Amino acid sequence: MHSTNRRKAAGSPAAGIIKIVIFIGITALIAVLLVCMTSGTKGGADTSAGAGRSPIPSATQTAKPDKTATPLQNIIESGAAEEQKTDDLIGRIKESENTYLFPSPVENWEEIDLTGFAEYDIGEFKIYGGDFPLCLQAYTFAKCREYGISYPLIVGMIQIESSYKYTAVSYDGKCKGFMQINDYWHADRMEKVGAEDLFNPYDNIATGVDFMAELLNRYDGEYLKALAAYNVGATGAYRNLWQYGVYEYSYTEKVTAAAKEIYITIYGGIEQ
Repeated sequence: MHSTNRRKAAGSPAAGIIKIVIFIGITALIAVLLVCMTSGTKGGADTSAGAGRSPIPSATQTAKPDKTATPLQNIIESGAAEEQKTDDLIGRIKESENTYLFPSPVENWEEIDLTGFAEYDIGEFKIYGGDFPLCLQAYTFAKCREYGISYPLIVGMIQIESSYKYTAVSYDGKCKGFMQINDYWHADRMEKVGAEDLFNPYDNIATGVDFMAELLNRYDGEYLKALAAYNVGATGAYRNLWQYGVYEYSYTEKVTAAAKEIYITIYGGIEQ
């Protein structure tokens, strides 16, 4: 009993030393592995920076716009391009203005919102004396935007009413110009919009757009009713059309067909 205890006691120091040696060895091995892994990671990061990522540009370098993201610089460049496009358009409008027979009432085109405006070629109407220069188109567009009216609809009305001839006169001699305005019935309206001469296309369009806006408001945006009232008067439209349930007839069909064609030509689609 006593000899066995003495052997266990004698063997204990040796076992402890062995354990310490093993622990130190394992610790050293782990430390070596960690050093290798750390140096490998740094090397990979350096390689990645050289191959896949762009370094921060210096003061003498220019950073290229990121085409996959839309960073601020791209937005600024896009805005500058749009501004340049607008400047070019305004330049062309002013050139047209300078050569047109009638003086423009627009004092500063830079203050006019022409977003969505596009030039319309009246085509064969030019052959028969029609004229719708860019400056007058832009003015008409701006008036339509001011009143919240469809621009292609108004241009369609001009096309059907006068074929873009500022000298057009109705068979009875009472309706004049682009939108065939009767100065007897619209004297107050002309004064309201500052129009003096219905053979001046600017004055004529300002009066016609104001009248059409009033009719659309009166008939809750029902353009077929507004067109009929514009064409034959509210009383005539009721007596000859509406009381019989007729809302589409030759005039409204011609204007809406022209408006759709104009919309497709300018914007490439069907206006709703």
